[in-house]
Amino acid sequence: MSKQNQPRKDGNQNRPNTAPSKQTPQPMPTGTPSASVKSSYDVNKYKQEKELKHVNPDEFALPFSNYKLIAIGFGLIVLGFMLMIGNEDIYSFRKITLSVLVLMSGFVFMIYAIMKRPVRNEE
Repeated sequence: MSKQNQPRKDGNQNRPNTAPSKQTPQPMPTGTPSASVKSSYDVNKYKQEKELKHVNPDEFALPFSNYKLIAIGFGLIVLGFMLMIGNEDIYSFRKITLSVLVLMSGFVFMIYAIMKRPVRNEE
């Protein structure tokens, strides 16, 4: 009697006595990269280093006009909180509506000030 036709020891007669075949993973090829890949890597690394040398450390992330707009937005936010100050008449128009509108406009203006791109003169 062959091994496949013999009864199983665990009592399951319907299943064959063969274990599922396991696929072994193929090893990754090793070795040094080809000369063309290595040289293109060196060229890319050189380009990146060259670009980093041209960055001016005194230059800010945003142009000066954006910082002016950010200051205006910050002023609107402060004004909105100042409109909320006070103990008299908690449910007044100034505290419930006007201050919230000024605050929201300040936050929206601040987002605009950060996202605004500088105007470039194309010659």
